[in-house]
Amino acid sequence: MTLTSAMSQKYVVYTFSLFLVTLSTIKGLTIVFSNHYLLDIGRDIMKTFKIGNDRSLKLNKKNDCISIEDKGTKKAAYFTRARWASFLLCLDQIDDQLRRLSEGEDVVFCLHYGGAGHVSLTKGFRCVDLRKFFVPKDQNTWKPTKTGIALRLHEWPTFKQAAEKLRHDNPAVANFTPCFLNTDHNTSMNCP
Repeated sequence: MTLTSAMSQKYVVYTFSLFLVTLSTIKGLTIVFSNHYLLDIGRDIMKTFKIGNDRSLKLNKKNDCISIEDKGTKKAAYFTRARWASFLLCLDQIDDQLRRLSEGEDVVFCLHYGGAGHVSLTKGFRCVDLRKFFVPKDQNTWKPTKTGIALRLHEWPTFKQAAEKLRHDNPAVANFTPCFLNTDHNTSMNCP
């Protein structure tokens, strides 16, 4: 992605590859173009990709946190750099389970991607669930919390495209390392 800017008294011009967008420099104005980027004028740029109604994949300004958020319900899943890289390694397994689910098979799938974060699919729920889990006192089995977001099955392909575009357009994201490859990784709960 190529970003160039030219300033005049009233306008900032941004060129992203083939897109030429003229934006007013009114502070606080948010512009949507190409269904992929939201630019917050007057603040640092945050990359946002629309993945469904009121749902988006976001990379924060510091390039150290990725989130999947639902604007309407305020539900979200947050990923550190290491957890995002670990989660991306699960995509093929998730796709395989989604294929099985669409073929009517009984699917009970839950995979840990770092810290308390888990991705799960179950036949009774037609979604890809990204949720924090916890281990109750005096037990040794992970249980889901209410913290997280469930991606609808029709949002999954759009999400994967957005995740690939985010990786492709942002070298920092492409270089995220899974938590299990970090030297300070000693237990699943200590994933950075």
